Amino acid sequence: MSREERARWAKFGDEMRKARAASGMTQRDLGIKVGLSHAMIGAIERAQRRPQKDQVADFDTTLATGGILSQIWDELTTASNVPAGFRDVLHLEQQSRQIREFNAQIVPGILQTRDYARALIRTRRITASQEEVDHLVETRLNRLEKLRQGELPLLWFVIREAALTQNMGNPAIMRGQMAHLTKLRTEGVVRIQVIPDSAPAPAALCEAFRVMTIEGANTIGYVEHALGGEVKALAQQVDDLITFFETLLGEALSPSASLELIGTISGEHHGEMD
Repeated sequence: MSREERARWAKFGDEMRKARAASGMTQRDLGIKVGLSHAMIGAIERAQRRPQKDQVADFDTTLATGGILSQIWDELTTASNVPAGFRDVLHLEQQSRQIREFNAQIVPGILQTRDYARALIRTRRITASQEEVDHLVETRLNRLEKLRQGELPLLWFVIREAALTQNMGNPAIMRGQMAHLTKLRTEGVVRIQVIPDSAPAPAALCEAFRVMTIEGANTIGYVEHALGGEVKALAQQVDDLITFFETLLGEALSPSASLELIGTISGEHHGEMD
């Protein structure tokens, strides 16, 4: 961890040390209860190592913290692993009543499985350490989990067929991803419509974007690019994104036909060599 990261995670280490001391446990005692070495417990308390989410949940349970360590972990993970230009967007996302998103190249982040997200992040962040990749994956997976903790917003995705047919990692990862999309759709968590590859060119040429409607009827746009993305808040910009989303819907299959296509694509991945 860098000096900056250690300074940020010192808050977690301090809180964990206080909770452990209050419980009367030594580092070795706590390590035995949660299945970690006392050296690892010490490294976490000194902010030399960042714990995994499941480890933090074990700490909370064992130390009877009432979930405070998980809360701090969520805050620090979002702050430390999300690019600065995207942090405010995640905050807006969690306040949204509606999220409409288009992506022509990859499965949208909020819909990704752990294996798909890991393969994608590893491809794009080739110099990242394993620890950094792990935390980026957890941050991505937490997005949908956090939205489902409250009143679930309308989540409406338009995805280009090419994003579903190209392998990310290997066919097994893609089969798992297709199964996940099917599950989310059949459970009514999301609405997914797929634009077939035979559709007109404009869909293929468009950058990924989303439109988020926040409480109070404010609507914000976000357009992605190679180095991150940009928030679009001007009324005309937002109107243009909404109009384009509606145009893309006109090129997309119906939700039921899209679900059938996802099933077909899953079968095609099943037929490929792992």
